[in-house]
Amino acid sequence: MRLTHSNHARAAGESSPRRPRAILAGKILAVLSAPFLIYAFGGNPPLAHTGAPGEGTCSSCHGNLTAGSGVTVNAPASYTPGGAPVSMTVTIPSIGGFELTILTQSGGTAAGAFTAGAQNGTSTVGSKQYVYSTVETTSWTFNWMPPATDAGAVVLYVAGGAHNTNYSNSYVIPSAGGPPPALTLSAMPSSLSFTVNGTTPPTQTVQVTSSGAPLAFTTTTATTSGGTWLTATPPGANTPMGVTVGIAAAGLATGTYTGSLSIAAASATNSPLSIPVTVNVTTPVRPSVPTLNLGAPSLTFNASPGGSATPQNVSVTASDGSMITFNAAATATSGGSWLSVSPGTGTTPGSEAVAVNLSGLAAGTYQGAVTFTSSAVSNSPLSLPVTLVVAPPPPPPSGTPQFDVVTVDRQTGGSDWLLLDGTGSADSSGQVKGGGSFTRFRSTFGGDDGSGSAPASAIVSNGTWTPTSFTSFTPVSGSDTGGTLVMEVRLSPQGASPRDATMTINSTGQNSGVTLQIHGGASFEPAGIGHVSLTGTGGSSGGSGGGGTRSVDDAASRR
Repeated sequence: MRLTHSNHARAAGESSPRRPRAILAGKILAVLSAPFLIYAFGGNPPLAHTGAPGEGTCSSCHGNLTAGSGVTVNAPASYTPGGAPVSMTVTIPSIGGFELTILTQSGGTAAGAFTAGAQNGTSTVGSKQYVYSTVETTSWTFNWMPPATDAGAVVLYVAGGAHNTNYSNSYVIPSAGGPPPALTLSAMPSSLSFTVNGTTPPTQTVQVTSSGAPLAFTTTTATTSGGTWLTATPPGANTPMGVTVGIAAAGLATGTYTGSLSIAAASATNSPLSIPVTVNVTTPVRPSVPTLNLGAPSLTFNASPGGSATPQNVSVTASDGSMITFNAAATATSGGSWLSVSPGTGTTPGSEAVAVNLSGLAAGTYQGAVTFTSSAVSNSPLSLPVTLVVAPPPPPPSGTPQFDVVTVDRQTGGSDWLLLDGTGSADSSGQVKGGGSFTRFRSTFGGDDGSGSAPASAIVSNGTWTPTSFTSFTPVSGSDTGGTLVMEVRLSPQGASPRDATMTINSTGQNSGVTLQIHGGASFEPAGIGHVSLTGTGGSSGGSGGGGTRSVDDAASRR
């Protein structure tokens, strides 16, 4: 029941006996207004009263707040970032209304979004979104869309109730983690351009990166014309990485050419990336011509008159590694035709054998050259200088030494041993004769056992040796026994090519014995095992040298 304006005026002008009527009318109006107050709570309540940080609750108008119970929500145990909408229901004990918001726990900002149901609505205050009752009842259902990305734990704040009974509650909803973030490739620059002006342009670099974690990627190239002139390295790598892009400009005629660099990664959402490449040829590059390369800048031979010299090999290659046919010819500028080369024609990579013939040559120095020619190289003809030095014969020795050795020597810095035996002599003209045999063996238990005898062994190689030239002989002063003889020898292993060596026989002094230095090979030093004798003119040939204290039989029995 409502009082009209005229009744209210008349009531004001009546005497005091009529005052109870006015009081009664006010009470009736208050009673009739109560349902509208309740409805004001249940339908479109004032927002920002959920109990969230910085907010009040419904008790500011309706009083009697109970926190932590009364108003309940079936909040999920966790949420999935970017997941499907979550249905929630708010419940209160008696007919009334509610309002609710969800904020991040760390920053207090809005988390996700609401979709209203049939008996509720949504609205935004500032940056926060609220869902609230539009009809008085005890239960409301709506949907909450979780944040698209992981926001950490979020908190649901809710307040609700009737005119005199009000409640507030909150729920912490942790993140269950979401799908891994999408990974993408990036490349800088996004396009490349090269200009060819008579020379091959320098390479350019494309920086390949990725969002999030490093990505494994591959690179491929493609061209639309002009052949396969585009290159990229490396063919595969992990981001971040620079890809070097180059142009094989030789053979490209004047014009414009296009191609592309493709960068692909299986885990990237934007794979593959295509980088356009343009080449503008204003002046073509002249095709490159290879050169011949020799394994030595020159050759030198040393020999004695009437002797011989071992042929020397020289390698022949092309600068670009290609197969090129070439010719080789030998020419001597002095001394006749003592220089030769074989074979006369070859193909790179190859080898040519250069030899000298000392027949009829007197002592002196001779010059010559081997000339290499080919129509496929830019440095033809190519000359290899050759020098031949024919040394005069050594002076005759002061005596005619004779030697007799049976000795075991130890390899310098190695594990092998050498059994060397033989006899010989040098005459007054400096010529040597004689020879012997050798056996190279390896210790089966690691070396000398300390007894001074040769260790148990496994044979590495064996063969014969012969003296080839005399070097020097120094007898012991005032004696026909002992001295030092140095000569060149030729080692001829069974089943292998001969090797040259220098042999020193010394039967006096602390370093007595035999020293053998193989040219380009091992060196063997006296081990003090065996028999060594060296005598001059008129001396005996049977003495025991200082290099060994055991007889031949003793040394042999311990091998």
